[in-house]
Amino acid sequence: MDRLRELQDFWNWLPAFRAVAETEHLPSAAQKLHISPPALSRSLGLLETALGCPLFRRAGRKLELNAEGRRFLARVREGMRRIHEGLVELQEREMKGDLRISSGGLMTRTCVLPVIQSLKSQHPELVPELHAVANADVASALLQGHIDLAFLSSPIHHDRLETRLLGHAGNGIYCGQELALHSPLQVDGATLDPASLDDYEFVAPLPDQDGNTHEGWPSDRPRRIAIRLDSMQLGAEVCAKSRYLAVLPDVIASEIPGLTRLPLEIIPPIALYSMRRDPLGTRSAADLFLSEVEAVLANRPEIQAV
Repeated sequence: MDRLRELQDFWNWLPAFRAVAETEHLPSAAQKLHISPPALSRSLGLLETALGCPLFRRAGRKLELNAEGRRFLARVREGMRRIHEGLVELQEREMKGDLRISSGGLMTRTCVLPVIQSLKSQHPELVPELHAVANADVASALLQGHIDLAFLSSPIHHDRLETRLLGHAGNGIYCGQELALHSPLQVDGATLDPASLDDYEFVAPLPDQDGNTHEGWPSDRPRRIAIRLDSMQLGAEVCAKSRYLAVLPDVIASEIPGLTRLPLEIIPPIALYSMRRDPLGTRSAADLFLSEVEAVLANRPEIQAV
């Protein structure tokens, strides 16, 4: 059979297959495509008959992809993405439309928001969306197209996604002017015994959706927590005006007057990663955004860019 004719027979069934494969629930997929569940079921049946093999395991009312279905879904996603980006390239000379980004914590404040402001001035019709996606859900959100680009502090490895180390941000223990530790530390060459921290309380962040605080505090060292806050910026301000210590990224602490970094290197630097779908060779808004973020990182002295 002619290849074009063969593709024509399958073409109308592919959106139905992808919607069911990603939801694994026929009513939800039907609602997503605005068609009835029986019509969607018929499309799946026609596709499997034409392929000559099942793509799903039926478990009651739930449909689960089998091995053939998982391989086919990967190819369908790749093909649809290539077609979509080809349409964008033909229709749009300017970057426009939605750009969905997942980011939290340090990257949002130091890089993502400044780049959003910069790109909006160059591409007014670009509409960035900032999402907070849990690390455990980032890979599926990228593969399904719910987000286009993610920034993380820990790597996620997937054979169909590109994870890139962008750099390391300095991280340390800070105190404010009211704390007894502050004055001796003004002397050059001052040193500090880690055990002396046992006498002090800390301002610490609330855990994120994955249960992590991303501070880097050593798990084998106990400490006393006085306050938990959902903002590193607020934590830095509280530390500067109180008798509490705080673990802070240097890039945040440098913006707050009255903070002193303790001469004690027990906190590792923060790793900064990006994650996206494998590039297709065309220049997308996600590619442009990532290159701008890399340029910002390269110009921040508190960050060691790769």
